[in-house]
Amino acid sequence: MKKKINDRTKALVIINPNNPTGALYPKEVLQQIVDLAREHHLIIFSDEIYDRLVMDGQEHISIASLAPDLFCVTFSGLSKSHMIAGFRIGWMILSGNKSIAADYIEGLKNAFQYAFMFQRTCTVHCSDCWAEIRVWRVILFLVDVFMSRENLFIMR
Repeated sequence: MKKKINDRTKALVIINPNNPTGALYPKEVLQQIVDLAREHHLIIFSDEIYDRLVMDGQEHISIASLAPDLFCVTFSGLSKSHMIAGFRIGWMILSGNKSIAADYIEGLKNAFQYAFMFQRTCTVHCSDCWAEIRVWRVILFLVDVFMSRENLFIMR
């Protein structure tokens, strides 16, 4: 990984636990990745959607818990752990040093604002699918709850 970093590198992407191999990085490996990101001032993007599907008594450790001084974006969701893939419910948690990523966070705010407006508009105009409208109301309620909590989705 270290050999791949150059002056154009902005971030590291981690998938832990890994799909399709199921590999789970031990704390020592995660700490080495954090140290590498710290040395090169890199953002860490961590896909942890399989965090509840760990086998053989192993324990999942979120890389963000090892890097409170680095900007980390942790992705997760319900589609894998709760087997509801059709609903596409997911989230991201922004943690660590958010001051270095103000432009990124502003871009996320704008992207999510327009995405939610588009989904509401499409759902409201779907007159033949009341079940879908009820599902979207629940999803939008959950989104509102998550967005009101500090460090979840987007810092306001």
